[in-house]
Amino acid sequence: MTGQRLREIHKKIFPDILFLMETKNTSEFVLQHLLWMGYDSHHFVLPSSTGAGGLALFWKHNIEMEVLSSCQHYIDAKVTAKGCSFFSTFLYGESDR
Repeated sequence: MTGQRLREIHKKIFPDILFLMETKNTSEFVLQHLLWMGYDSHHFVLPSSTGAGGLALFWKHNIEMEVLSSCQHYIDAKVTAKGCSFFSTFLYGESDR
């Protein structure tokens, strides 16, 4: 299901920045399966355990991304695009019922 949804997003939107949560796989596995999308750069946070967690951030060549810090819950970055800079935190909040 995720692969199909990513193909739809790529075809209709192809965003400059793509953030994925709960990748649940090694960075090599995620990169191998998403090379077709055409992103030039990436940053990964490995899953906290087998089958749990993992973050992936991808961006195109026209985006300058400086990852300031990252952990299993977020990736904090400075983003520069079209001459404007801003700070963004790509956040994963674990669901807790």
